[in-house]
Amino acid sequence: MLREHGVVRNFETLAGTKSGETVPVLVSAAPIDIGGDSCLVAIVADIGDLKRAHEKIRHLNESLEDRVRQRTSELEFANSENGSICLFRIARSAGPAARPRRLRIAPAGGLRFPT
Repeated sequence: MLREHGVVRNFETLAGTKSGETVPVLVSAAPIDIGGDSCLVAIVADIGDLKRAHEKIRHLNESLEDRVRQRTSELEFANSENGSICLFRIARSAGPAARPRRLRIAPAGGLRFPT
């Protein structure tokens, strides 16, 4: 890659440590000339902590999205239940000509009229 492009910037790869462990690293390298000698300057940064932090954030975001979906579902159910109660109140306040009926919330959140 260095030969093809002349420099390498922020190349993510795995590197081995002295203890034999493999860690994710970010590598940047460029050729330089020092007193007529061609040299290579390279920076290798361990990004293991960064990768773990990103994974934790991803997991927390997924958990939050699940909680938002659950809460949205609960609110939709509550709103449909409240809408049913409002319909019942409107029917009761329609006057003596209207026959008031009790509405029951079905387990799935629907309405059932008693016969």
